[in-house]
Amino acid sequence: MIAYDGNNDGALDINTNAGSLSLANEFKQIVNLYQPALVPQVTTSLNGGSDHQPFQQRGYKAILSIEDNSDFTPFYHTVNDSYSSLNKPYFVKMVKAGIAALTTTAGDFKITILHTPIVSRT
Repeated sequence: MIAYDGNNDGALDINTNAGSLSLANEFKQIVNLYQPALVPQVTTSLNGGSDHQPFQQRGYKAILSIEDNSDFTPFYHTVNDSYSSLNKPYFVKMVKAGIAALTTTAGDFKITILHTPIVSRT
């Protein structure tokens, strides 16, 4: 679910609901900062269920970071869903994005830089 990118565009879906939109947007910012080769897309269009939904149903903020739904693995839950069908570089980027998000949010390592731009006098 995080290791298939058939067209190598780096796209990933961040599925969420209205109550978790702030978490989804924060994850998107983290991905853009730490894994700029990935292209995160926030969506609320997931049909069916996944592991994040029971948390949302109980009022917790939760997201699902997953490969792009429009480029979804054709091998999902088949005998061909094997190591050889995975896009390893994409997988590494997805894992690094998850670790960056965990470290940033768990350690509260959010940095805000405020400055006044210098006016150009040309």
